[in-house]
Amino acid sequence: MAAQDGLMDTFWELMHLSTPPVDPTPLTRSHKFLLLQGYIYVTLGISFMAASDMVLQMIGHGVPTVEESSMFQMVGAALVIIGYFYMQMAKSNTELLLATTVFDRLVILPPLIIFGYFTGAPTSVSVFFVLADPLIALLTWLSWHHDPARVQKGSKSK
Repeated sequence: MAAQDGLMDTFWELMHLSTPPVDPTPLTRSHKFLLLQGYIYVTLGISFMAASDMVLQMIGHGVPTVEESSMFQMVGAALVIIGYFYMQMAKSNTELLLATTVFDRLVILPPLIIFGYFTGAPTSVSVFFVLADPLIALLTWLSWHHDPARVQKGSKSK
């Protein structure tokens, strides 16, 4: 019974969203922006899972088939997981993870979305993701590039 309690404690510790950051310094503006993106992804994912038909119609797809609706619910589940990871990455307070998310979303994601479009993904969904995610990545880069904490850190090391 004690081993089971320890396992449950570990599970709740891993799942608890309000865990303190790894770095005890306050989150930079860029990391707060990444945390916000995580919350947005989780919210979008839950809405895709709960109301996929309505969301697809809102982005101009029209009335989806049962297969499209089910596929979009799986996309929603993936967005929840991605959003959760963004929230946890933001708490790391490291520049490496910011750089990684920007790189992934500007270099890796667009070709994958374009490939998906040419292999049958809905046009409206493809256009939404190929435009929205790189735009958010650029906003993340701008936030990181102009972050006062980053500028101060760079000037102290000179």
